[in-house]
Amino acid sequence: MTEQQLQHPEAKTQDELYSRIINNLSELNSKIAKVNDQLIKAQETNEGSFLSSQLLGCYSKNAESHLADTNSLEGPIKD
Repeated sequence: MTEQQLQHPEAKTQDELYSRIINNLSELNSKIAKVNDQLIKAQETNEGSFLSSQLLGCYSKNAESHLADTNSLEGPIKD
């Protein structure tokens, strides 16, 4: 008997399935890497807005505290 005859009858099908699985995982990994790059870019973009928001919040608290300490705190400014 030859080696091919001794081989499992479904070995070719399994090899093809393994090949497809490996190919799909490779594609998935590359797409996940692209998504991670996009998330990093979005995070870098949002970081500036986040820092500006924190600065504005601190400024508002300090301004309100100063106005309260100097008894200058009044209602909203009217046009």
